[in-house]
Amino acid sequence: MKLATHHARRLSCTCAALLLAAGCQRGGGHEQRRTAVGPRAFAGDLLPPPAAQGAPVDGGRVVVAMNAEPPSLNYQLDPLDAWGKKINELVMESLARPHPTTWVHEPRLAESWTISADQRTLTFKLRRDVRWHDGEPFDADDVIFTFDTILAPSSKTIAIRSYLQPLSGYTKSDAYTVVFTLREPYRYAFDAIAELFIYPRHIYARGDFNTHPANRAPIGTGRYRFVHWRTGDEILLRRNDAYVGPRAALDELVLRYVPNATVRGELLRRGELDVIEKLSPEEWRQLTTDQEIATRFWRLRHVPNSLQWIGWNQERVFFRDRRVRQALTMLLDRQDIVDNLRLGLDDPAVSWFYPGTPEYDRTTPPWPYAPERARALLDEAGWRDRDGDGLRDRDGAPFRFTFIYPAGPPFYEQLASLMAADFQRAGIRVDTTRVEWAVYTERLRRHEFDACALLWEFTPRNDPIQVWHSREIDGGSNFVAFRNAEADRLLEEARRELDDARRIELYHRFNRILHQEQPYTFLFNRNNLSLVSRRLGGIVSTPYGVLSYGDLYRVADPAP
Repeated sequence: MKLATHHARRLSCTCAALLLAAGCQRGGGHEQRRTAVGPRAFAGDLLPPPAAQGAPVDGGRVVVAMNAEPPSLNYQLDPLDAWGKKINELVMESLARPHPTTWVHEPRLAESWTISADQRTLTFKLRRDVRWHDGEPFDADDVIFTFDTILAPSSKTIAIRSYLQPLSGYTKSDAYTVVFTLREPYRYAFDAIAELFIYPRHIYARGDFNTHPANRAPIGTGRYRFVHWRTGDEILLRRNDAYVGPRAALDELVLRYVPNATVRGELLRRGELDVIEKLSPEEWRQLTTDQEIATRFWRLRHVPNSLQWIGWNQERVFFRDRRVRQALTMLLDRQDIVDNLRLGLDDPAVSWFYPGTPEYDRTTPPWPYAPERARALLDEAGWRDRDGDGLRDRDGAPFRFTFIYPAGPPFYEQLASLMAADFQRAGIRVDTTRVEWAVYTERLRRHEFDACALLWEFTPRNDPIQVWHSREIDGGSNFVAFRNAEADRLLEEARRELDDARRIELYHRFNRILHQEQPYTFLFNRNNLSLVSRRLGGIVSTPYGVLSYGDLYRVADPAP
């Protein structure tokens, strides 16, 4: 999740200019829903069918805009980072990977595998013809070393270790066979084992996994080799001509760091960028109304695999009472946020799980936008304005907290303004702080915040334990310190349950707990808004997002 899980979202009397432009309406002391900027601004743009993408041409380079630099290129250490994951998928490999569209696992470093009848023993036969990018041979020792390292308490990999907790052991039966055993059935065991990126023993055995230089200059077995990382500029990957699988079509992939939207637009017009993903709605609309860009780029909207949320740190006194968390959710008009800040492109979220899957429970009605009801709940929880200064207080402490958000995406600036204004009217002071990405993720891990916002990315097969189990508070991804014994029990039972119908019911019950407890305010499931040059083919929509970069190719005749 951005988080990506391993497998595997008003100002008072003086409206800001942003909200005035969005149709901010207030009057008579009563909140009114702001008028949306118009009907759903875009009906959606389908991916171009393969036949329309053109005939492949070998070679060439593609330049992709990155809106943020990854903290490192070791995804196991930084599972929050989507760019690090994309690069790892190109440079590193795992035993098997799901096909980007069918989601059926295909062999990679393993040529085959067997699973015992009780599903507690998994045997992987490894390829014998694989070499690392530096020419050293790959074998079972690399697999054993990787799992030893990930599971070592000294490794900062607790977020990933949660998926491997059911393992009872793993052994090398010969140089090209590895056997994994489970202490109990686990529905996602194959995903957790087979999709883990494998690391070169001969490189990482010399040094500290957490701080190794290879974390910024990875040596893998994948379709692309790492060439260089110029901080603040670009990451360059070059085709691995010794790759034993399907050969990459492109000579080079350049991931160029361009955090500024205006600069991205200018580079796009000058032909210096081929792909931009995760555009803001405003940027997408502005760029795609440019006739020159419209004729040179596919405009894509696809895959709501991202959940935008606000998190309430329950280690803070303000957020320990669920009535307060419920109230904060009801103070935010989430449909209004979608209509105005996302131009109607997304849908308010009602579940933790991937939209469209059976786990995504739509039977629980979402919390309404109900400021009066929210104020009554705050009163009930003991937060009242006792001294007449306009702020609620309890035990002599004012209800005043800081909302931190990541630098970069303009959405977070807009959301911070809305929160501060809406909460102020309810007697709550919100200070807002913009934090650079690398520092931001560290503050989340250390619970050094009051409230935060983030985007989780996940796939149709999603084990929630990494984010929600109480044991993941210390070092895992349970940043908001959510503790609930019944939720823990349901999550543990669900991961052991192999019957789909029973497991789905367990997840529905878990989702109802989240609904009542409101450790997050779910905002919306966000679609990926992208622009892709028409001189490229191999464009597919995947459960992770728009593109599988390794499948891109140049085309002979760009589509009109």
